[in-house]
Amino acid sequence: MANKRQSANAIKFYEAKSAEYDGNWHDEFTRRFLSYLDIRGGQNVLDLACGTGLLTFLLADKVGKSGSVVGVDVTPGMLAIAGQKKMLGGDKYGNVSLHRADVLHLDETDALNGKAFDVITVASALVLFPDPKAAIEHWSTYLKPGGILAVDATHPRNLISGMVLERVARRLDLPVPYNRAWSQSESTLQAMLESAGLKVESVFTVDSQAGYGRRFHDIDKWDDFFVETVIVKDVMRTFASNDIRRKAQGIYKEEWEKLAIDGKVEEVDAVFLGIARKREYTACAISTKARLTIWQLPMEQDMYQRSMSTASSSRVAVAVDLSSTRRPSHRQKSPCVTAGRANICQAQHTCLSYPSRRAL
Repeated sequence: MANKRQSANAIKFYEAKSAEYDGNWHDEFTRRFLSYLDIRGGQNVLDLACGTGLLTFLLADKVGKSGSVVGVDVTPGMLAIAGQKKMLGGDKYGNVSLHRADVLHLDETDALNGKAFDVITVASALVLFPDPKAAIEHWSTYLKPGGILAVDATHPRNLISGMVLERVARRLDLPVPYNRAWSQSESTLQAMLESAGLKVESVFTVDSQAGYGRRFHDIDKWDDFFVETVIVKDVMRTFASNDIRRKAQGIYKEEWEKLAIDGKVEEVDAVFLGIARKREYTACAISTKARLTIWQLPMEQDMYQRSMSTASSSRVAVAVDLSSTRRPSHRQKSPCVTAGRANICQAQHTCLSYPSRRAL
């Protein structure tokens, strides 16, 4: 239910912005977002919450005709503009496909069934979702092993009036089309990505997202921001009732003043950008009749016993996380499978050699 409400809120919020979304700081930030990624020709990319296609078509230029880009967005107006760009581009963007869908329910989009991508991008959208961890976990199922997810999350002082508005809405139990409270630092984004099972490559701060850097507002300017965000720009009609507006006004002033230091409220024009990789797994079928050698590392025997006890036939499937494997002291021919911190192989093979081994 929460996801469906998020989708409906996003449509209300962005439908009104569709016609004016391009032609401002979004364009430049999108180019900067892309500059941090190693996009190569021939790659297949999934651009989620693609909006008007600002990033989608830049990605298409990078992957070339031998690659492909799939753009997904839930807002009709935004996707219509992206569709116009694709049409105007003609054959140049024959490698682009666009789909109207909820990015939290990609399994409902037939065109994505069975697909896996080299790269997934989510620009200026992660803080829209009520459960970012669940969203990242869902998206990761569409990554190839070793594939990259690139996302950004808002600095807690970015668009300060919107952050205050979120606090007001939460206190009044009203819907708000974003969820920024969890995004506090580079560390919180890294922790979010890791909690979703990804291996973080890098997290860093991108300054001057909209071009103004840092600025300070007088504490008594709260009412100007209240009028702008709650009355003028309330496209969702969340605060349409006069009674709600009166309550919101008092809370807005209170939350604004909490942010002030020496009579000034600081606004920081920055986001955190994270690049994470899906862990590489492979599998090896090992005969239970063969004599197995297990390199004596922590938990190896328990891992072997669990695998044996769950086998339904004479062969055991062993899941392998190649990304967490330490390097061998030396390599011989016919390497066997490496499973996390334990190295399991058939005894008749010559294996990767680690110190301190024992045969079972």
